[in-house]
Amino acid sequence: RVSRACDQCRNAREKCDANQPNCSPCLEARRICTYTSNPKKRGLQPGYIRTL
Repeated sequence: RVSRACDQCRNAREKCDANQPNCSPCLEARRICTYTSNPKKRGLQPGYIRTL
């Protein structure tokens, strides 16, 4: 399991193998493979329980 897919595979909802510098789906589709988006933090937001 890959911890993070590249931006193009995430947008196309494809299976990414996260090979550097280009993953296999991006090589086959001749896309530029980038990992620029910041990953979203998981879990509860700080102060959420306090508001309950």
